[in-house]
Order: sequence, then C-alpha cells, then structure tokens
Amino acid sequence: MSHFLMVYSSMLLGAIAFGQSAHGFTLMNNDAISYRIEVIENEQPEYMVEFELSAGEEIAEFCLDGCNLSVDGGDFIPFSAYRDVEIKNGKIQLATSQV
Repeated sequence: MSHFLMVYSSMLLGAIAFGQSAHGFTLMNNDAISYRIEVIENEQPEYMVEFELSAGEEIAEFCLDGCNLSVDGGDFIPFSAYRDVEIKNGKIQLATSQV
C-alpha cells in the first residue's frame, strides 16, 4: 500500500470514528499505464497530495468532500463527492456509467 493510501485511509477511519459520513468517489485508472495524480482538497493548494495510480488500479471513497484532480501535471479539474471518476486515454472524466 502506498504512503498516500495509508495516510488517506487513516483520515477516512478518523472521519468514520467521529460520526462523519464517508461518501467520496471512486477513482479508477482504466488505462494500461500508470499516471501521477495530484489532488487538492478544500481549495487549498498548499495541501496538495501527489501519488502514482497504477494501470487498472482503483481507489474507493476518495476525496470525501470533493476535490480538484490533475493527471500527469495537466489542468486541475474539480469533482464533487458522490461521483465516480475514471482515467481513460490519459484524460480524467466522470466514469462512463455516470455520463
């Protein structure tokens, strides 16, 4: 498990323990290559997190309150919670099942 996922999992468990609902979205990499993902939550760039998402990897309950995502240093795109997001052909977008 990557360092990011361990830290993020700890934050999620903390939110659940204090009675906050945990309803983020799922981030899926549907491509055959890995990508560098940058995440900014709560509109605070100073707290940007960066990690690698491997080919075919999926992270559930991600960005509990929504966030801005970037793939490989591209433009940041805002996504709200309760939506699933995928990487397809190097682009980040709402999951096909939700379009």
